[in-house]
Amino acid sequence: MALPRLRLQHWLLFVVIAAAFFAWGGWLMRSVGTVEPLAGMEQWKQQILAPMADGKLTLRDLNTRSAGELWLKPRLDGPQLVFRTDLSASGQTWQLEAVLVLNEKEHSSLMAASGLKPTDPEQPLTDAQLVPGSAP
Repeated sequence: MALPRLRLQHWLLFVVIAAAFFAWGGWLMRSVGTVEPLAGMEQWKQQILAPMADGKLTLRDLNTRSAGELWLKPRLDGPQLVFRTDLSASGQTWQLEAVLVLNEKEHSSLMAASGLKPTDPEQPLTDAQLVPGSAP
């Protein structure tokens, strides 16, 4: 059974429906007002995020400001050393995960010392590595 050819009226109906859906999507995506900043974000930005982005925040300083855990994430492209902590402000708790920058020598040394393979799951490291006076 052959289907009838589409007429100009059919194409016009398709265009009207498509335009209606795009207009509806645009209406749904419109901004309804100003967005409030996260509670405590300015404090975190000054004390943690800005120094971390500038490379001036050491692991000891970060752990002093917000006690956390050090994790090793083995990966095929090289291990990641991650610091995880909870930040609290205005009764809300946020999780911060900071990836520490390592050079190639530190990457290979870390993997050799841990004995992990790149396909192993991530592992927490000891708290002694975060205590001031221990190796950074």
